[in-house]
Amino acid sequence: MKKYLYTLSIQLILILLCSGCKRDFSEILNSPFENLSSKSSKSTKGVLEVIYEITTYVDYKADFEKLSAFDLAYLNPKADKQRVEMVLLPSGEINMIIEKQKMENPINLPHKTIPSDIPEVVRTEIFGSQMSFYDATGKLIGTEKTQLPRQTQLLEELKKMGSNFSEEEMAQAIATMQGQFFVKNMEMYLREVEALGAFVQQHDGGYVTVRQDLSKMGINQKGTNVSLLDMKQGKMLAYVIYDENEKIVQSTSYKYHREGVPSVEAIRIHEILELPSGIEVTKITLMKFDNTIHKLNISNLR
Repeated sequence: MKKYLYTLSIQLILILLCSGCKRDFSEILNSPFENLSSKSSKSTKGVLEVIYEITTYVDYKADFEKLSAFDLAYLNPKADKQRVEMVLLPSGEINMIIEKQKMENPINLPHKTIPSDIPEVVRTEIFGSQMSFYDATGKLIGTEKTQLPRQTQLLEELKKMGSNFSEEEMAQAIATMQGQFFVKNMEMYLREVEALGAFVQQHDGGYVTVRQDLSKMGINQKGTNVSLLDMKQGKMLAYVIYDENEKIVQSTSYKYHREGVPSVEAIRIHEILELPSGIEVTKITLMKFDNTIHKLNISNLR
C-alpha cells in the first residue's frame, strides 16, 4: 500500500505542476513513441511504452458571497489537458514526460489569480533520478531530485505474459505504470495489511473496507485512510481521508471503463481547503483519462 500511495501521489503532483500553463509547442514527432524512447537512453530501449491524455477540471464549492477578494484570488478554477508519456526500461525504471496540450473547446473562466513572477511550467520530464521543468519556450526552469519506484515485479509479469497477452493483462500492466491500485490476490493483500495493523471489514456483494492509520502508510500526517475495495476485481472504488478528529479532509472515487478490464476512466477528488480568512471551501477535481496507446517491446526484456 505504501508503494502504491507513493507512486500515485508522485504522478498527481506532476500533473498539477503542469496545470494552468500556456503552451506553443509543435506536435510530437511522427512516431508517438519516438520522443520519449530516444531520450530515455541511447543504448537502452523501453520494454513497455504508454501514452495517454488526462483532461482535468477544477472547481470549488463555497458560499462565494462571503469570500473576500483576497480569498477568491487563492482559488484557481481551471480546465486543461496533459499528454503523459511513460517508458518502462529493462532496469525497472520509469521515465516520464508530462506536457500541456491545447483543449479543443476551452472553457473561459473569468477568474483572476494573485500575480506571480514564477515562470509557468508547461512540460515536466523525469529521467533517472532527475525531474526537470520547462516553460512555454522550452527553457529549463529548474530541476529537482526524485525517484520513482522500480517496477521489477511488473517486469516479471511482462516476461511471463510475453507477446500473447490478453486485453485485461495489458490494461493491468498499464494501470501499474500509472500508479493505479489493482491487486490480483486480494485475500493475500488483506492479510498483509491486517498484519500491519489495518482494520478489514467484509461487506455484502464482494466489497471490503480497509481502515489504516496514515502514519503506518508512510504518510507524515495524523489521521486515517478508509478504502473501499472490490474483492472480485481487485480494484479500488474509493477512499476517504480523515484527520485526527475524524473530520473528512479528502475523498476520492474511481470510475472504470467497463467490467472485467481494470482500466480507469476518471478520478473525482473532493478536498477541504482553508482560505487565508479561515473559511473552508471544497475543491473538486475531475480527471478523465483518454486516448491510451501502448507499445510492448518484449524483445528488449533480457
